[in-house]
Amino acid sequence: MTRRPFGTLVLFGIGAVFAVLVVRLPIGHELLDQLEGWGYLTALLGGVFYASSLTSAMGTLVLANTSESLNPVVAAIIGGLGSLLYDLLIFTIVQKEVEHRPLLHRLVEFFQRHRRLRWTAAIGGALIIASPLPDELGIALLDGIGASRRGFIPLSFGLNTLGILVIVGWF
Repeated sequence: MTRRPFGTLVLFGIGAVFAVLVVRLPIGHELLDQLEGWGYLTALLGGVFYASSLTSAMGTLVLANTSESLNPVVAAIIGGLGSLLYDLLIFTIVQKEVEHRPLLHRLVEFFQRHRRLRWTAAIGGALIIASPLPDELGIALLDGIGASRRGFIPLSFGLNTLGILVIVGWF
């Protein structure tokens, strides 16, 4: 990853402020109404937005808005696929950058030395991925414990789909 965890949280905060502005401004409501007309493509786009630090709040807003017009289960599955696409990109970048990023390298070394904490990191990473929080943080934790791409794909899809289902089913 090219930015530090603090930078990821700053981007998340900026995105949250933007999402609040979208909700408060009339043009934001028009934009959401236009997106709702795109059908399940909106769920895919919302899923991609849901996983990114800068756009996760906006993705949550877009997905919550789709709950009125789309089947929540189908929307969650399609949104989960969108999130998986983004997460796979980030997972690949993180794996390639571990050696070049001291913080990520130290994270990997820490979990190699403290094997008992691997479950804590796995659960924490999973909760972060399932939530609207930036997936980059959860991916870094899972990569830190040595998660493989083969195990990461169903985990990311399942967790993001579950998180999105809560959003589209709740709102």
